[in-house]
Amino acid sequence: MRKRTLWASPVGIHCMNERQSQLLKTLVREYVDCAQPVSSSFLANRFSVSCSPATIRNELARLTDQGYVRKMYYSSGSVPTNKAYRFFVDEFLASENSEECETQHSAFESYEQAMAFLAHRTFALSALIDEDMNIAFDGVQELFSQPDFSTRDEYCQLARLVDDIVNIRNELFSELRDTPMRIRVAERGTLTCASDAFSSMTGSVRAGNNRDAVFFVIGPVRMPYERNWKTFQLVKRCLSRSAFSLN
Repeated sequence: MRKRTLWASPVGIHCMNERQSQLLKTLVREYVDCAQPVSSSFLANRFSVSCSPATIRNELARLTDQGYVRKMYYSSGSVPTNKAYRFFVDEFLASENSEECETQHSAFESYEQAMAFLAHRTFALSALIDEDMNIAFDGVQELFSQPDFSTRDEYCQLARLVDDIVNIRNELFSELRDTPMRIRVAERGTLTCASDAFSSMTGSVRAGNNRDAVFFVIGPVRMPYERNWKTFQLVKRCLSRSAFSLN
């Protein structure tokens, strides 16, 4: 009998065998890259363990029953659910090696420049709020250009999100201040206008001038979490060594 493994996470216990775990992570990475349903034949070609498309389909069916995968009615391919993204994040955070994080530190001349760098590297909305309630943000164009948002309602939701960040900056600062860095997958909360259409990365920092600030990125749930998390950590290290203020 194939060994099954339990994973503990904020969303519960993940119960799957090693092959299902690797298959699900492969599916998530491919869907994040292409934003298109992924076929079982493609997964069979990309999968590190030799499996036939039929075996892949059987495993995908089990993952579908467990709520990690859903089939698209217009395609033979599969896409990950929010539960799958949460599993993916839990997995790479649990195995994260701090020595593997990007070591090259970029020099920022302002918080605005730091947020522009973060938005450009993550293709998401980035923002920083300091203790005087000044705010710097960037990446509106990057967020609106994501293929995940295409309908009028979705664009209205994005516009409301951008407006709310400015209007509730006090609440956001109080909520995120002195909190550890965190990835929030499809969480309904203050930061995402109570919507599960977004994921975010949040953190707080004390800059070199002893000024407190909070910063975050917001993007679609289909986010390159591993790459964005390394960039987020890099920006925090740079901010902690900076001594400038918002204009």
